[in-house]
Amino acid sequence: MKHIVTIFISLSLVIGKPSSYAQSYTFKVLANKGHNQIKSGSEWLPLKTGVSLDDKNEIKIASPAYIGLVHRGGRTLELKKAGVYSVADLSAKVNSSSNSVAGKYADYVLSKMQAGTKANRLNTTGAVHRGSSDSEIKLMIPRAVEIYNPKVTLNWEKTDLENDVTYEVTLKNMFDDVLKVIDTKDNFLQLDMSQEGMVNENELLVDVKVKGKADLSSEVYAIKKLNSSRSEEIKVNLNELKQAIKEETALNTLILAAFYEENNLMMDALDQYYKAKALAPDVESYEEALAAFIARNGLDN
Repeated sequence: MKHIVTIFISLSLVIGKPSSYAQSYTFKVLANKGHNQIKSGSEWLPLKTGVSLDDKNEIKIASPAYIGLVHRGGRTLELKKAGVYSVADLSAKVNSSSNSVAGKYADYVLSKMQAGTKANRLNTTGAVHRGSSDSEIKLMIPRAVEIYNPKVTLNWEKTDLENDVTYEVTLKNMFDDVLKVIDTKDNFLQLDMSQEGMVNENELLVDVKVKGKADLSSEVYAIKKLNSSRSEEIKVNLNELKQAIKEETALNTLILAAFYEENNLMMDALDQYYKAKALAPDVESYEEALAAFIARNGLDN
């Protein structure tokens, strides 16, 4: 039997005292799809991402629709079935025990999304490069970036060419020795630094060019594994977090993306933002979260 409401227990990790995550509300809307409404007093108003709900409110869900909520105690909740819901009743379904970390990351995502505007939105499934230099391919990472997961996805902007192109990705070690050259028609490539030939390398130098066109190439980017002490710190925190968000959902994946971003692991974070969007491709909020992440970290210019 399909549950009307799926409740996800979020994050039991404690990494510090929350400062901005005030508890003067019952839920915040983290993601929203459809013509959903909130009842305030006697009036029904459009429900928007970022809105705070309290026990006096009711919400009306259209069909088809989706609402992703985070409770003041830090737990997350998804509503997928049309109907009218009392916020007080929804709150009663959620354990009221406090979970500051879930609130911290949910609030982090909301604050970052609200800081951006729809004017910053882009085609996140494959941006086309039209920068000042026609000879540059822009990789969607900082010029030097650290990673935690050995498997990460390298993304770059498509070149503004009319014809079909093949990209040539060159991987070198820090001594400039070529480890691998990979051809692809896509504007992304999964890197696996646990593979033979790269497992013992702490840093990769990466560049991308259009095969057969030497003037269409990227700068050299450095991708570095975390050192052992930092990696162990992330591992401990992440393992505790994953114990609390075992179910793979777009909402939980978005919170995981925030974890990586706050820890300055931009490639790991980007993978999770893309994954959240893929898990709920028809929910615009996740596309907007991805676009906002790309824009605020300068990965689109």
